[in-house]
Amino acid sequence: ARAIDAIDPRLVLFTETELWPNFLAALGARGIPAIMVSGRMSAPAFARYRRWRGLFAQALANVRWFCVQSRETATRLVALGAPAERVVVTGSLKAGAGAASPEGPTLERLGVAALPVLVAASTHAGEEDAVLAAWTRILAVTPQARLVIAPRRSERFDEVAALLGRAGLRFWRRSEAAPGATWPADAPILLLDTLGELAGLYAGARAAFVGGTLAPRGGHNVLEPAAAGIPVVFGPSLDTTRAGAERLRAAGGGIEVRDAAELAATLEKLFADSTLAATMGARARAAVEGDQGPLAVTLAVIRGTLAREASRARDTDGGSDACATTAVEATRVPERDA
Repeated sequence: ARAIDAIDPRLVLFTETELWPNFLAALGARGIPAIMVSGRMSAPAFARYRRWRGLFAQALANVRWFCVQSRETATRLVALGAPAERVVVTGSLKAGAGAASPEGPTLERLGVAALPVLVAASTHAGEEDAVLAAWTRILAVTPQARLVIAPRRSERFDEVAALLGRAGLRFWRRSEAAPGATWPADAPILLLDTLGELAGLYAGARAAFVGGTLAPRGGHNVLEPAAAGIPVVFGPSLDTTRAGAERLRAAGGGIEVRDAAELAATLEKLFADSTLAATMGARARAAVEGDQGPLAVTLAVIRGTLAREASRARDTDGGSDACATTAVEATRVPERDA
């Protein structure tokens, strides 16, 4: 409450699954509008929240709009008590994410743009073993290939380094790289033990495996590597990223594998056939670029809400309500099913 009073926001946006009942209640008590953007709710999360439906129904009543990634999430939120007329399916904002940092590493800056690179992104325990098994098969057909391993959680960086060491594999830790350093030829594996640098390493890679999908974690962002124009491989655990995975699979830009053996066979094929990989990468990018709706609709909702709040403030002060119609029309955008 003290933080809200000190900041005094005109509008609060919260993302994905950040449903905090007390926070939303405090906003509602102060008349501050809140909007969920790129919202999602997996089946396991829904099962947990449903036990406390009374609590969450009160919290959801304080949310002005719910801009969500999928029909499944929309249905689950309404079942928890969200007013159906405030829920709009926009798709995921992550489709447009992933631009490289101007100072961050890219394959070109690391001096390996001409080499075939596999990016293993957001991996969890057990998935590095599957990736390394696939890596062994890749080297048999593409000896010059490189591998980037980016563990999902920073507390696992040393654990993965120890795993690579026990396997007798030469690797390079990004955190130990001097400014402007290139990827050493005698260390074919890059352990990305830094934060915020993964997006820049997708462009130009041969393929990406997205973690949290072989391990039962529900999956991570499959659209980010797709936006970079590379094939995306993922496992069956897709609770939090199913819509994006299904879009890529339908477009021919993504492949779902059931286990480590299928992962190895799929990646081996992509590294043996650069034409296949390039074709899939183009399809993956097209699947992302072909949907420009999520950001546009979300921004319309935000702008309409701000306009309506400004109109109410002017009415309170005795001013004109000339912008009220515009505000109402803007907030009607979500009623169209994106």
